[in-house]
Amino acid sequence: MAIDWDLVEFKGNKRFLSNMYRCDIVFDNNFGFSHFEPDFKLYKSSEHLYQALKSQNLEYQEIIRNLNNPKDTKKMANKLIGSKYKLRKNWDVLKIDAMKIVLNLKFSQNPHLFEKLQQICGHIEEKNNWEDRFWGTYKGVGLNKLGILLMQIRDNKLL
Repeated sequence: MAIDWDLVEFKGNKRFLSNMYRCDIVFDNNFGFSHFEPDFKLYKSSEHLYQALKSQNLEYQEIIRNLNNPKDTKKMANKLIGSKYKLRKNWDVLKIDAMKIVLNLKFSQNPHLFEKLQQICGHIEEKNNWEDRFWGTYKGVGLNKLGILLMQIRDNKLL
């Protein structure tokens, strides 16, 4: 599906809010989530790390981690999960915790991005045209879980 940028919120000066925004993150899991083991490896974006956490298979994680483009990680994860690699047990429950880890690491390890996040006043909504109604909203409908987590980090409720 082609992106209709008029419907996308995380563009221009808000592009850094997207998980597709490139920024180095080292996964150390010092947040104490028991289902995710630390590996102290460098990821090129929060999307890289989030997609890598979907499976406990180390080979899968390395394939995802070594991809160059954040958009490729999502495509590759969709291709590999269920065919060659298993989705992490209870992922539907764990994905919120995984995203909390990812976003906390992104903004704690990239303080310039955290400063930019703190400058955004009011409601943050991950508007999209790819019909993601869990992490964002499509045509005003959705749970906006990503936006909610970003606002919690901005307001110092997660970091």
